[in-house]
Amino acid sequence: MTDFNTKIIIDWLQFTLLRDDGLEIVFRILRLNPADFERLDKGGLGYKDQLINNNVRIYFNGNQGMGVNTSISGKGCRYMESQGIDLWSLLFRLARSARINITRLDLALDTSVKLIDKARQSIDKKKYIAKSRSISYICKSGKESTRTETIYLGSRSSDLMIRIYDKAVEQGLEEIDWERWEIVFKKDKIIEAIPLLKKDISQTFRNILYTYFRPIQRIESNKSRSKVENWYMKFLGKVEKVSLYSEPGQKTIEDKWQWVEKQVAPTLSLLALAFDNTEFLAGLASGNVDRIKQKDLELIRKYKEM
Repeated sequence: MTDFNTKIIIDWLQFTLLRDDGLEIVFRILRLNPADFERLDKGGLGYKDQLINNNVRIYFNGNQGMGVNTSISGKGCRYMESQGIDLWSLLFRLARSARINITRLDLALDTSVKLIDKARQSIDKKKYIAKSRSISYICKSGKESTRTETIYLGSRSSDLMIRIYDKAVEQGLEEIDWERWEIVFKKDKIIEAIPLLKKDISQTFRNILYTYFRPIQRIESNKSRSKVENWYMKFLGKVEKVSLYSEPGQKTIEDKWQWVEKQVAPTLSLLALAFDNTEFLAGLASGNVDRIKQKDLELIRKYKEM
């Protein structure tokens, strides 16, 4: 079995602090010096302003309710580690805050075990079990052979995607075996995965790989009972299926605001231009208070208590 225990790294981390005035708080969370950040001429992700320091990007000054967004790429993660920052501790601290939404988390394992071509063969022969119907791969063509570069298990928009790629090809090192296995989490999958990661990072990583993709030796009448390929089980070791399903959570005030901004705001702007004023908005709001449901009034209470 591959030594997972010391090799699984955080390779992307993105989160939003739900405070529009939270820029200084973000610096304290990251434990980085504000003076080391450069202010760029343009923003991004819907924010007007952006700061950057070694691929650690902070977006701020967005519309009301957008808060402050921090995006740390793979290179940014390695930079923070070079500054003595434990990314796992940072992740678990972020998860404890009710005012922080973790929107993306990438975990990665680098290995010299050569498995990408075996995985591709199983996919070509349709001898596999996977959670996602979206499976694709990219190949690098050469004079004598075609080398598999990347396999995507799940789409880029999926809440969970597994990516297997030939890191040696990416780095232009054709003579060595260097593969990377990545799990990309988004939305509720992050919320469900973090408690499991706190208990055991290696076991959780391996369990998720096993749950979401299993190459099989042959297809039985009951496909779920088909025997998994020996090479895959040797790679993963002792594993079990894991559930990352969560019941749909109750909407928050921030969710309501984002819905209005995306779905209703263009129509309100249209009306404001037609009426040459925005006074009707106040009347619209105050005139419909009696239509607010009791469960939504509870959202107001929770929001003000935060």
